Amino acid sequence: MASSIANEAPRAMVKRRIGPVVKTRLGRGFSELELREAGLTTSDARRSGLAIDVRRSTKREENIKLLKEWFEKSQSRKKG
Repeated sequence: MASSIANEAPRAMVKRRIGPVVKTRLGRGFSELELREAGLTTSDARRSGLAIDVRRSTKREENIKLLKEWFEKSQSRKKG
């Protein structure tokens, strides 16, 4: 069952700036701060199939919200 959850694992969103223009794109993975805020450890995230980007040090509220929703959904699937 973990493999089906991993297939639906969310991707992190990051901002990039080129001059005055700021664009949002899919990132390599979630930062450790985002995982911690969502209540996950790095080992739990890796076991669940989430990508972790150890180079990122930013914390985006959108990513934290996305992680919390995904974590609650995956917990309800495991119980049910």
